[in-house]
Amino acid sequence: MKDKNFNYSAFVPLKLHISDKSLVQAIGVLSTEWTEKGIKQFRITEGILNIFSETGEFLTSEKLIVGRFLIPRELIKLMIQLADIDKGDEIYCPYDSLGKFALEIIEQDGHPYLEILGNIPIIYLVNILNEIDIQVSYSHPIYNPSYIESEKRKPFAKSICILPTGIKYNKKLINESLENFSLPLNSWIHSDAYALECLLAQTKNRAVIALNSTLLLSAKVQQFRESLVKRNLVETVISLPSGTIPYVLSQFSIMVLNKNKGNDNNIRFINGINEKFWIRENHQPKLVQWESLIKVSRSEADEFIVIDVSKEKVLENKSSLDVAQYIYSSKEKEVEQLLSNQTTKTLAEVVNIISPVSSSHIRNNSSDKIKAKEITIDDFPDYGYLSSPTKEIDTINYKQNEHFLRPYDIVIVTKGSVGKVGITPPDVPSACEGGWVVNQSYSILRAGKEISAISLYMYLISEVGQNAISRLVSKATRPLIRQGELKYLPIIIPTTEEAQEIEKTFNRMVKINCLKSKLVEKQQELRKKHWSLSKYEE
Repeated sequence: MKDKNFNYSAFVPLKLHISDKSLVQAIGVLSTEWTEKGIKQFRITEGILNIFSETGEFLTSEKLIVGRFLIPRELIKLMIQLADIDKGDEIYCPYDSLGKFALEIIEQDGHPYLEILGNIPIIYLVNILNEIDIQVSYSHPIYNPSYIESEKRKPFAKSICILPTGIKYNKKLINESLENFSLPLNSWIHSDAYALECLLAQTKNRAVIALNSTLLLSAKVQQFRESLVKRNLVETVISLPSGTIPYVLSQFSIMVLNKNKGNDNNIRFINGINEKFWIRENHQPKLVQWESLIKVSRSEADEFIVIDVSKEKVLENKSSLDVAQYIYSSKEKEVEQLLSNQTTKTLAEVVNIISPVSSSHIRNNSSDKIKAKEITIDDFPDYGYLSSPTKEIDTINYKQNEHFLRPYDIVIVTKGSVGKVGITPPDVPSACEGGWVVNQSYSILRAGKEISAISLYMYLISEVGQNAISRLVSKATRPLIRQGELKYLPIIIPTTEEAQEIEKTFNRMVKINCLKSKLVEKQQELRKKHWSLSKYEE
């Protein structure tokens, strides 16, 4: 075996640190495969790698190691097929700590080249026992790349990886290395964007990357996305359900970049969240029919699943690569059609959007503190005016007290229970001690002359308004609407006659809500009539 595998000598002195529990589980998997598949020689299979991954075997504490996550086999197969590997292709796989992509690449007659952090002996073990030759370099793919040609990053035929996001790289190092790229990156420099550009530098043809969906629409990397689109690199974007990677709450998408795209100026967007492609298994989304996703990436399909968008249209849409921006459900299509036939303005054109005072600003101005009442989610009724809040907090006098709620102000939830809307009553306390305020999860909308506050409130809680709001919700771990997106919310402007009818409807709703509250109070009184503790105390 020494003669067959160059990794043998490097493997010998290493300690594997396999726990007894993991070893017992691995033997169980192995015995099953011996029985069911007729395997007569020991092999490191994906089932065994999953066991070691679950228990953290071989892993270091470095956040960049993707192997600490249980990457579903379906996702691995999908990404490998999207890469379109030819026999003999050299495939670059950074962060593939357990060699799970590498094993599948070998099945496709490709040659995997891994670049991972920490001397993790599992790769040696896979090479020796499986009698294969996975090339591996233990180096930092960003700071200290080891695959170099002519003092530059070596380009491989294809690249496949799950891109770590949210890692803060040294800005000095990034700026010093910009000369290695032929682009003026200073204008959009961002750690995640830089990591992706490094991956492109090591790719000759196609790169298949699973990445956090926030990269596809975040304003922070808009210029970077614009550069990708203008260079005609983006071939396909596939959305995936939240939680596709176990224990990772963020929503991921797959982006296929192609350096040999030619004259095709379209980008194909695929709705992988469609119920056709996933099921919920043990409270976890699981990809099914991933082969169908491959098929629709290369042929025509239902308009609710696939759409080809010109790069010019993408550039007009702030270079957003978020699938939801281009593929609409049947209801969303109806709303778009309705909005196109109505007189509309953006939210920023009809209201003053006011952000709450941050808690840090309050702390830094502690000498000016006053007591106020803070609106909570429990104070939002189904219809009608906000209830009087009971939560007491400290706030300050700030900018003419704009952050205090005024009569007929509209409050919209922008984090958490996104899209919930309330309106303040006409008798709300004045902007001083005991006044009403909101926290960082809400925004205040103060209507101007274009539309009355009541008409705006009724629009925002309507089916059309709620659908328009839902399209602004980002795919972050916690749902949120960024104020930069909120200001572009389309608002239908009613005629004077329509506004009068809307106000009548609103007043009727308020009366019904008051009646409902009184009936609830009556129910509570009746409930206390029998076996009440207060009666026995008497």
